[in-house]
Amino acid sequence: MDIPHLIVQIVIAILCAGIATILIPRRIPGKLIGMIVIGLTGVWLGEWGTGLLRQRYGINYSFLN
Repeated sequence: MDIPHLIVQIVIAILCAGIATILIPRRIPGKLIGMIVIGLTGVWLGEWGTGLLRQRYGINYSFLN
């Protein structure tokens, strides 16, 4: 993993966590840092899931990259 990839992941994590906060209004411990951690967890789970789909089932769509 390189720095630009990590920065893109953090930006996506903040956006996803912000949208989740709007849809499900709950208090997130740690405010912005908590949102980043929750979002990064979602990003990494998504990358793991798409990698699993590619490896096991041969699903390789361009939008999964």
